[in-house]
Amino acid sequence: MRNFVTGMLFIAVVGGAAGCSSKPAATCENAAAHIRDLAMNSEDFKKQPAEQQKAVMGMMDSLKDEFLKECKDKKWDAKTLDCIVGAKTTDEMQKCEPKK
Repeated sequence: MRNFVTGMLFIAVVGGAAGCSSKPAATCENAAAHIRDLAMNSEDFKKQPAEQQKAVMGMMDSLKDEFLKECKDKKWDAKTLDCIVGAKTTDEMQKCEPKK
C-alpha cells in the first residue's frame, strides 16, 4: 500500500487536525478533499510561515492525484472511505488503511 502511505503523508506533514462538522459522501474525491481539509485546519499548519504553508499545499496537490489513482484503481470499499471521510483527526485517519 505504498500509495496509500504516500497519499496519507500530506496529512502527517502538518500533524494533528481539528474535526469537521459534516460528513460528505464517501467517494475517493471526498476522501481526498477531507484529508486536505484536516491538514489545512490543523494548528500545526496554521502556525507555519506562509512560505512553508505554500510548500505543503503544493505537495498535497501533487499527492492528491496519486491518492485518487490508488483509491480508484484498487476500488477501495465504502468502509475504508467512510473511515477516512468520518475521521476527525489525522490519528483517526491513519487507522483507515484499506485491506490488502
